[in-house]
Amino acid sequence: MSLRRKYNQHIIVDKEGLSSEKISLTLDNQPMTDVLKVLSFSKKFNYSQLNDSTIVVR
Repeated sequence: MSLRRKYNQHIIVDKEGLSSEKISLTLDNQPMTDVLKVLSFSKKFNYSQLNDSTIVVR
């Protein structure tokens, strides 16, 4: 399941090469912000909440 579907968010990936990577992890009911913190640390990207339903990854 993708993060887009699980959290009903539109995610814009604006970092070269990142959108083609596949990452597998187990999610229970962690908030999206916690998931993004872990992923951003491991994959070295920044992110920001553009509006209520859109996240931008850089």
